[in-house]
Amino acid sequence: MATSASSLPHQLLSQQQNWIIGGLLLAVDCVMASAWLIIQALILKKYPAGLIVVFFYCFFVTILSTIICFIMERDPGAWSLKPTVRWIAVLYSGVFGSAFQVGVSTWCLHKTGPVFVAMFKPVGIVIAAAVSIVCFRDTLYLGSLVGATVIVIGFYSVMWGKAKEEKAGVDDGDKVRKEL
Repeated sequence: MATSASSLPHQLLSQQQNWIIGGLLLAVDCVMASAWLIIQALILKKYPAGLIVVFFYCFFVTILSTIICFIMERDPGAWSLKPTVRWIAVLYSGVFGSAFQVGVSTWCLHKTGPVFVAMFKPVGIVIAAAVSIVCFRDTLYLGSLVGATVIVIGFYSVMWGKAKEEKAGVDDGDKVRKEL
């Protein structure tokens, strides 16, 4: 009994470190996703063939993912796709999780720009939480709800402020032109 009680702080510490690492990785993901949207918008301005951009994106992500997966998982049995559920999961992830999502995002990015595409990321968090509750019977924790609410309110208040700032800039520009 004393051994399990003495290992409890070590377990809590390692869990806390996992949360810190997870938070840092999420922050890096947000920065990299934003950078990717900006770079992709610049690519689409010079080369407007969206399907080819999506193809090359998926192609190189597949190559990089394969390399990392082979490095991280050395057990050949883990790569078996014999059960039907595994095949369905792989196909669904490939079609909807990558190709469809990147294709729609690229199309929206080409039509509206990176700000509009980035605006729907918080909505995706809410949709993912709702689907996990309804389909997988996951538990909705108060911390998750508060965190999602803070993220959505923070993001959309920045977007609202940016739109208001741009509108004020347009109105000021109209006044200057009228005075001239």
